[in-house]
Amino acid sequence: MPGYKLTAEQSRAISRRLREAREAKGLTQDEIARMLGVSKQLVSHLENSRSELTVPTGIRLAKEFGVSIEWLLTGSGRGPGSDGWSSAGSQDSLARTTIEERLARLEQEMASLRKLIEMRSASDTHR
Repeated sequence: MPGYKLTAEQSRAISRRLREAREAKGLTQDEIARMLGVSKQLVSHLENSRSELTVPTGIRLAKEFGVSIEWLLTGSGRGPGSDGWSSAGSQDSLARTTIEERLARLEQEMASLRKLIEMRSASDTHR
């Protein structure tokens, strides 16, 4: 956040809450990294106070974990174990995201294969 620097204690507390919410959902650092499109190392750094959580990433994680951004940042508000907190929604969302990413990659590969087949067919007809 421009103009605002977290204290070391605040940073450690946010990191602890990130890990707590991830573990409560039964997700690995690898799964979170894939969901965010970042390295596992960055997720590890966020959970160990070596990287600072950005606002957009914090909002996305709060949504995926089913906690409030207020809880991630301050410890107040809806956190793991709060009424209405459930792991199923986040895991479904993560699975949906992973499936959508795989489908998009497969569609790209299929398009590339079609082009390759067309190019070979065209070169075969010119022989």
